[in-house]
Amino acid sequence: MLIKISSPVFKCADDENIFFSRLAALPGYSHVIQKGPGLQLYLKDELDSEASKTLQEICDTWGATYKQ
Repeated sequence: MLIKISSPVFKCADDENIFFSRLAALPGYSHVIQKGPGLQLYLKDELDSEASKTLQEICDTWGATYKQ
């Protein structure tokens, strides 16, 4: 599954590391790449409701949006 994430805003390198570690903790995480101004998150499975809620919280924290 591919999820496109708009450009998150990081305050420092640690902030960026936390963002990516939270993405990596999502169920079925495969990898993430930078594509243009945003990111592409690849998951092995579909997002369930709990993972979708977590991803929304991550995006809200870093001023990003996502779409499947």
